[in-house]
Amino acid sequence: ALRPLFIGSAAYLDGTVFALILRGRLWLRVDDKTRPDFAKAGMKSFTYMRPSSGKTIRMESYYECPPAILADAAKLRRWSKEARRASAERNQKKTPRKKAKEGMD
Repeated sequence: ALRPLFIGSAAYLDGTVFALILRGRLWLRVDDKTRPDFAKAGMKSFTYMRPSSGKTIRMESYYECPPAILADAAKLRRWSKEARRASAERNQKKTPRKKAKEGMD
């Protein structure tokens, strides 16, 4: 499913974000296993400028999908599955937030 996100959309599967569509480009979630494939294809991580400070922020967890992958449906499915796996594994590693204490008003 696609949901609005800032100036684009986020792709979800089973409640997990694994891709972003921003600036007319597809950005896939990466991890240590898949990042080298993106780098080998000459792709870079997503960056944006923080309006309040003018500082460039680099999101190392999302890389632009290579054009050759976008042009091949079978490869795009494989890379998307890997992005979904990377995202799911990252979510499993997150520590759960502490629940609010009951009885607090």
